[in-house]
Amino acid sequence: MADVAAGAGLMLPTIGQANSIQYLTGSVFVNRRYANIGTAITPGDVVTVAYGSSVSFTVGEDAYTLRGGTTMKIESDDNVLVKGLRLFTGGVLGVFGQGKKTINLRLATIGIRGTGLYLDTAPDKTYFCTCYGETELRVQGMESRVLTATHHNAVMIYTPPDDKNKIQNMAGFEYHTDDELRAAEALQGRKVPFDSQ
Repeated sequence: MADVAAGAGLMLPTIGQANSIQYLTGSVFVNRRYANIGTAITPGDVVTVAYGSSVSFTVGEDAYTLRGGTTMKIESDDNVLVKGLRLFTGGVLGVFGQGKKTINLRLATIGIRGTGLYLDTAPDKTYFCTCYGETELRVQGMESRVLTATHHNAVMIYTPPDDKNKIQNMAGFEYHTDDELRAAEALQGRKVPFDSQ
């Protein structure tokens, strides 16, 4: 994926490309229709990425890279402003501008504001990394937990057979790279904060 990210990082959006797909490999669908470079993505849309494919796109001040096997809805109350995301399956790397948003998962919600993160879901567990900034993790049946990071703070959320969730701190970060974060921020003309330290 590092090659994918490096390629995406070279493509800065122009005004005409705002809120659109910037990079795509394989098969990607927006609201069940085939998408290509430049396809508009707006609040309220559902993006689905076939296995073995990937897509990077911008919406407002945010930028996303979705892995193969991912389905995600960009949630909105008015189909104009992004309220948050609903990740049904798969993995997403996101970098966010200012403003509060919520990411909804099957058994958890994540409150975000101007941060970078990576999520990867599976039936029995969810990998979550606050790459930089601050997030609030709320898992069903557990107290909320604030995660802060200047350069990755990862946890694994397990759902054991007894349906009691467990959060395990990770020693490092997995499934994503700093270069992918750099590429996503570059789509918005920004730099990752850990490069300026």
